[in-house]
Amino acid sequence: MPSFRRDDASRGRPAAAPRLSSALTLHFTREDRGTEPDDMWAYKRHWNFLSGRELDHGWLESAPAVSYHDMAGAVGRALGPEALAEVDLIVFAMTVADCRHASMAGALLAGMTDNDAHVLGVSEQGVAAPFTALRIATGQLASGARRRALVVVAEQSTLPPCPVAGTRPARDAAVALVLDAGPGPGARVGTPQLTVDRGGAADPAAGGVPAAPPAEPGAPVRTVVAGPGLAGLAPADGVRLLTAAPGLPGAGAWVTLVDHLAGGEADGDVLLADRDPQLPYHCAVRLTGVPATTPTVPPATAGRPAKELIP
Repeated sequence: MPSFRRDDASRGRPAAAPRLSSALTLHFTREDRGTEPDDMWAYKRHWNFLSGRELDHGWLESAPAVSYHDMAGAVGRALGPEALAEVDLIVFAMTVADCRHASMAGALLAGMTDNDAHVLGVSEQGVAAPFTALRIATGQLASGARRRALVVVAEQSTLPPCPVAGTRPARDAAVALVLDAGPGPGARVGTPQLTVDRGGAADPAAGGVPAAPPAEPGAPVRTVVAGPGLAGLAPADGVRLLTAAPGLPGAGAWVTLVDHLAGGEADGDVLLADRDPQLPYHCAVRLTGVPATTPTVPPATAGRPAKELIP
């Protein structure tokens, strides 16, 4: 069980907001998978157990079957050893179950840092997982316990056609956010707010308008990035609304955020907000001091690893 020093905010002292020094989005196809469906017997057995019956696994033959293990390797290669050498905290957020049984994607990334990075994984929280991951990272950086953090938001689409699979992504993608403590260029990342909301927000399908959760006070927000759970959100006058990239119910808002920050159109504070369709989580995070562009890392160019057989 990892132990962490309490951050400055918990001690009653204001904590300096970490900065987003660079960001990366990677999209994947079946060519990026590290194993073949015929070898995924543990994954098949896992879903048989959850559904309570023997499933027809024909859906695996046409599925991408790109695991979080595959994504972690691609993120590590894209960032490269120089960037990873300074990372001393990795938080890997998974919005849905992995298609590689018992894989430790964060540990794979840690092995690429050569820096004894502290590793945490966040799962079983749906769209709240990235916000929880970012809350851990910003708290550690603000307290001085860590110097540079890598937060990975990953979403894979290989899920069986059964009700227990929940919300189904249509694509595979990973977003990597590199955060630094101390001075330097880059937007400042506030403390993510996670609210347990048991039906208090209005339902757009019933004619209501959902509300974004409250964010930290400060300068007016100029742009709102809304996840799928806030479809129909009506922002205030003068506030630009950006909707989540399609096909990614948990990671889409983060893909849109990175595109916005890298596109040269950022003109003020940004609020990213989302609400889980099944779990009672209502989440938001605010970025201040947003520069004209946030440095992005070019897509991975290293060769793909050899195929491997896994349980």
